[in-house]
Amino acid sequence: REPEEEEETEYVEGTSQDEQPTKKSRRDERSQRRSQEDEAPPSQEEEEKPPVEPPKEAAGHDANERRKFKLYVDQMTKSYRTDPHPEKRIKSHKDDDEAPAGAKKEKERAEALAEAELDVLVKKMARYLLLRGTKRLPIVKSKLGEVMGDYRKNRITSYVLQRAADELRKTWGYELVQAPDRCGDYEYKGNARDSMYLVHKKKARGPDHAALTTNGLDDSSAASRGLLLTCLSIAQAQGGSVRETELYRLLNSLDERIADEPPAKTSQARGSIPDVGHVAKHVESYVQQQYLVAYKDAEDENCLQLGPRALVDVGRFQIAQFTSDALGHEAVDPSIITEIQDSVRDDAAAQAAQG
Repeated sequence: REPEEEEETEYVEGTSQDEQPTKKSRRDERSQRRSQEDEAPPSQEEEEKPPVEPPKEAAGHDANERRKFKLYVDQMTKSYRTDPHPEKRIKSHKDDDEAPAGAKKEKERAEALAEAELDVLVKKMARYLLLRGTKRLPIVKSKLGEVMGDYRKNRITSYVLQRAADELRKTWGYELVQAPDRCGDYEYKGNARDSMYLVHKKKARGPDHAALTTNGLDDSSAASRGLLLTCLSIAQAQGGSVRETELYRLLNSLDERIADEPPAKTSQARGSIPDVGHVAKHVESYVQQQYLVAYKDAEDENCLQLGPRALVDVGRFQIAQFTSDALGHEAVDPSIITEIQDSVRDDAAAQAAQG
């Protein structure tokens, strides 16, 4: 067995022959030197060095600390609501009094099937709606026939859809809502007009529910939601639509890490930001989810319009609230609320004229 190494020491003579020499390790020496340095008076350079001032808070910081990006509250109804567009909820199959004659005949055809057979179809439709909805993907009416399979020829898709919507409302607290027809002067077309979305029931919406939906979000998901609301705020401030080049320019003015112009293709996006990733890929996903609608203007420039899901799931009032909070304002400018209310009424009038 090899002998253990002894700690290297030096001996200090005592004051008398009777005293034993004091054993002093290198560790003790280092501790002694540090204590002597701590007790030493500050040098002249250190005394003359000016104190470091804490960074100044951005404008509106105090207001944001108090508000914490709250939800918009309607002062008349005291409710936390999204865009008050005309009611687009998919109604229950039990609403026989409001159902047109064609819907009643469809119900008769569906109920002619065996009960177990019909239940399988309803559960299949409900799973499809839930999977699409929880991924924030639009549910396109024209593609529901694929879910029905061979039963498509029975012409009972609308009835099965209503039954599935009832299941989701009762079990999960979701409502199936159709896309509004327009936003201001912009009329939705194609899939943006033919889509439906899963949203939480109005009675469940409020600050407590909002806190639950954001609880446990990782940094990347939280950053994506913040970026979405920022894009929606910019589009709304531009009258509901913004050129893609202008969007990137304004995003860059908020954060220099974001490119000041869009990439030619999303796959060519550069400059990934920690906890955010590529902004271009996020913007592309917002278009796929129909929070934004992409189109070209008269000068063939790529533009982004507030999409139907932005109205149904967020709403112009909530976008205005987010913008106000971000700017540090104590409350949303009443003139902005009036402008949104006028726009909502115009949308409803235009839809009624078309209907």
